[in-house]
Amino acid sequence: MPGLYQCFKKKNSQCSQKDDFFNPCFEKMAASDAIILGSPTYFSDVSAEMKALLDRSGLVALAKRRIVPQ
Repeated sequence: MPGLYQCFKKKNSQCSQKDDFFNPCFEKMAASDAIILGSPTYFSDVSAEMKALLDRSGLVALAKRRIVPQ
């Protein structure tokens, strides 16, 4: 995947995967004091969309702090 971990190279608090949803949503998440998330559960886990949001925002947040994932 060419876009994977590009946020660690650029360190601009933006996901390199271009869509109309994630980057504006992440900006609001980063500026907030608290976030309440809700999701239906499928087989004892959150929905695929919620999991994708959490995974992408976690990587971008780590890249912003310059923490290298192991």
